[in-house]
Formats: sequence, structure tokens, C-alpha cells
Amino acid sequence: MIRRITIAFGFLATLWVVDYAVRRGDGQLCAYTMDRIARKHAVLESHATPPGIVIFGSSRTAYGMVPDEFESVTGLKAFNFGIPASKVFEWRLIMKRALSRVRPKVVVLGVNASAIRADELPTYAAWSLFDTSDFIEYTLGNGWSNEVAASFFDGRLRRGCATVGRRDEVRFWIQEQLASVFPKHAQLARERREMVAEPCSEDGYNHPWLYHKRLRNLQEQIDERGEAFVQKGSIPRFEPSSPALAEFDRLLGDMNALRIPLVVCYLPNSPRTEARWRDVEPSMKDALARACVRRGVEFVDGTPADVVRVNSDYVDESHAGLGLARAISHRAAAYVVAMGLLDPEGPVYAAGRDEGTLGP
Repeated sequence: MIRRITIAFGFLATLWVVDYAVRRGDGQLCAYTMDRIARKHAVLESHATPPGIVIFGSSRTAYGMVPDEFESVTGLKAFNFGIPASKVFEWRLIMKRALSRVRPKVVVLGVNASAIRADELPTYAAWSLFDTSDFIEYTLGNGWSNEVAASFFDGRLRRGCATVGRRDEVRFWIQEQLASVFPKHAQLARERREMVAEPCSEDGYNHPWLYHKRLRNLQEQIDERGEAFVQKGSIPRFEPSSPALAEFDRLLGDMNALRIPLVVCYLPNSPRTEARWRDVEPSMKDALARACVRRGVEFVDGTPADVVRVNSDYVDESHAGLGLARAISHRAAAYVVAMGLLDPEGPVYAAGRDEGTLGP
């Protein structure tokens, strides 16, 4: 019995020492921490004058909604809060927290069918954004989910225990220290550190073509590698009663309660996806539009006939290149003005400007 107690105390003491060491080394470990949400929050709140337009959504929004175009049309500064890999569950929480401190004149939400898929579980939101009330609300509304619960409790443990919360950063740090033994792993750690060090722009927009990265467009990738060897995204599953659509409706309700005008803009995939997605995308788009109508929210389709789209306009299957992103953003901004969503005493429709051609 004494031996077991001694082992238990030794184990706990070891954990405490390791946790203390991790906390003391927090300054070094921060170099590997990729928290895009916190970073964009900090930049948004650093503006002396809050942007008049704030744009939310996933990586499709991060690429496809250009703040400069909104400013050229409306005269208002815009900020892109698009977060890669986020879905509607994350959007609702990100928007609630961001808009509790910053109150823009208009909010734009970029949506795509893949973000409202019926098989989506809010595991990332549960891990990084849920508080206890959010977890209870989700569980009562949608039933118990082992995956969501595991993510939620892992996130809580991460916040309370530095060793757990910083496990990825500790791994990257160790890999760099062992560069002579594991050079491949050290290279991955260095790339992570360099990625974290890249600053967020003042308007939140960081399209890779602006920085001469990933310059081969989708059509060039197909021509070079062959249609079968270019990555294809999974086809989302659609159900009108899915938790994701219910969460989208709650998001619209939150915005109504805040009394901030909201425009939902549907962001199109590349033409390459149309044949594979034809059984789900129109239904999803229609469901999103009908939810907006019920809530009195403006909905604008980014796929009209007058916005010509070809595969060369895309970085990959789903993410718009810079030229197409400007065209869609200009259309969405013009819709904001045409619907009279701006303060009538504020900036009015500004003359468009020719930005030239950037990217492939």
C-alpha cells in the first residue's frame, strides 16, 4: 500500500514539475502557437476607428472577400475575419464575441455549402470556443455526442493544464532541438514557427497570390498533373433538419437581436465541382436563402451569370483567386449599397477603380 502511495505521489510530482517547466517556457512555446481567431480579434480591436464592415466566414471568405473592394464601393473600411477550417458553429461564437466589442455598420457573412453539411459536428468549436453554457445548449438541442463531449473536455483540460494545452508546441520545440538527429521533423517545426510569425494584415486579408504563393491556378494544376491527380473535396451531405442549418438560423437570430444589418453572400466553388455537387449544392443554397428570408436577412448569390467563372480563376477547387474574389466582393458591396443598408448620412457609393490583374 505504501509503495502504491509513493508511486502515485511520485507521478503527481513529476507531472507538476513538467507542467511548471512548460509554464516557465511559455515565451518560447508561443512561437509555435497558431491561434488565428485570437490574432484577428487583436488586430480588429487595435483599430482606433472600428471598421464599418466586418466580414466573417471560413477560408473561402478569407480568400474570397476583399476588404479593398468593399471600401472602394461603400467608402467604409472593411475587415476580413475569415478563419480557415471554421464552420457555422464557430462563426456564431466568433461573431458574438467580436461584435460584443466592435460594432460595425454592416456585417457580411460568406457561406458555402460545405460549411452547412449535415454530418458536421462542432468538435473544433467545442475544443476552442465553447464555455459550459454553450456545451449544455448544444447537447440539449442536438443530443449527446461523444466526439463533441471529448473535444469540449479536452479543451477544458488544455486550459487548466499547461502540459496538455501546449503539447503540440512542446513537440515542435523538441523537434527543433533535435534538428541534427531528425532534420525532417525539425524542418516541419521551423515551417510552423515561420507561419506563426507571419503578421495578420491590418484589414485581415491575406490571399496567397498577393504574396506570390501558390501561384499555379486550378486549371494549371489540372493541365500539369492530370484531372485524376488534383485533389477533390468531399461532397457535403444535405438534410433540411441538420444541426448545422439550425445553428445557421440561430446565428441569423443573434444578428437580428444585435440590430446590425447582415448580408449573407453565397461563395461559389469552381466549375470543376458542379457535376459532382449538382445533387446537393442547389438544395443547400436554397435552404440558406429561405432561412435568410424568414429572418429578414439579405442574401446575395455570388454565382450569377454576369460573374464569369472558370477553373483558372481558382487557387484550388473551392478557393477563389484574387481576380474572381474582387469581382464577387464588388458585387456584394454594391448590393449593400443598393439595399440601403448603410447609414444615409455616412459614405455613399464610391467610384470603382481598376486594380489591375494580380495573381495568375
